[in-house]
Amino acid sequence: FKQKTAYEIMPSLVGSEMCIRDRLKLWSNLCSFLPAETRSSSLDSGTRVMTSIQPFRAHTLSPEAAKTVVAPHYDSMSAKERGQFADAHRDNYLNAMRSLEEYPQGLAPPIDVLMARNRAVLEKFLVNGSYSKCQSAALYVYRQESSHHVQSGVVAEVPISEYEHGQMLPHEHTRREREQQLTAYLETVGVSSSPVCLAYDAVPGIDSCVEQAMLSQPLLDFRTDDGVRQIIWQVRSAQLIEALQTGFSVVPRTYITDGHHRAAAGAEFAARKRKAGFMPSPEQPWTRLLALLVPLDELQLFSHNRYLPNLEKFDSRRFLSALKGTFKVEKIDSRLVSDDCLLYTSDAADDTPCVDLGGRRII
Repeated sequence: FKQKTAYEIMPSLVGSEMCIRDRLKLWSNLCSFLPAETRSSSLDSGTRVMTSIQPFRAHTLSPEAAKTVVAPHYDSMSAKERGQFADAHRDNYLNAMRSLEEYPQGLAPPIDVLMARNRAVLEKFLVNGSYSKCQSAALYVYRQESSHHVQSGVVAEVPISEYEHGQMLPHEHTRREREQQLTAYLETVGVSSSPVCLAYDAVPGIDSCVEQAMLSQPLLDFRTDDGVRQIIWQVRSAQLIEALQTGFSVVPRTYITDGHHRAAAGAEFAARKRKAGFMPSPEQPWTRLLALLVPLDELQLFSHNRYLPNLEKFDSRRFLSALKGTFKVEKIDSRLVSDDCLLYTSDAADDTPCVDLGGRRII
């Protein structure tokens, strides 16, 4: 389940996306995903760890601007499609987050020029009434309702140190070039359009606080073009904020369901700041990540698939042999194939409904 909406901006980071994927719990299997310098973690030391959440001052989206400013779920679009959509919808937030991949080969502007353009678009949004600045720090509750699923989460700042020390467990590697582009975005534009989505084992006390927050008048309540209702509540009550912080203090670790590159870029940005002589402190926005924290029991899990291009010289036996090094591979009778089957090699293809991709069949 993937859903996006742009709903808030803060001095260091802007808001929003949601992606639910499968998760891994075993720390021993996840260490390889983290930078070498972070693998010696407090998770291994036997000391008590906790998830810290902090309120923050944000620029929140005007309800009147939601229809035009809110971006589509851009991860489901190709780079070319994102560029075309942004060009055709100049008031959409996608124009403040253009990337090099959207341009034809050889026609992309220098990275510093592109980031300056993104910053200029952001400044336009900040002065034309699309966003309003909140006068006090707050947490937020974000709820999504579709015809078949409902989920709610807490939007807060989380210390980047929790990522650096391995409390935020990843499930995929990142690409260095993508990290660098997102780090450049943080340095020049100074915001992030999507919080890192973190899943956690549900805590009754947190659930109660979220339910209490949703009794108030929402800050935003609208539907995106796909029919999903997006609702956001602002939490400014000191008592409720403290109760949520207490609830998360018993959460020892979180699982990154979406935002691996944004988390890595945030860590890189913080490392550059420290190297430049800046001292970390709670007042420094670069020491924190904007995060959406959702309990695991509210997530709807879908299969996470991969497309293999350039299969002209595809050797099915070598491919299956390579898969066996990482996955459990079992040959099944083609008559027993169901809609859960994702991959056919050519010698297994039959009349089951499928798409023919260069001779390889994928249902």
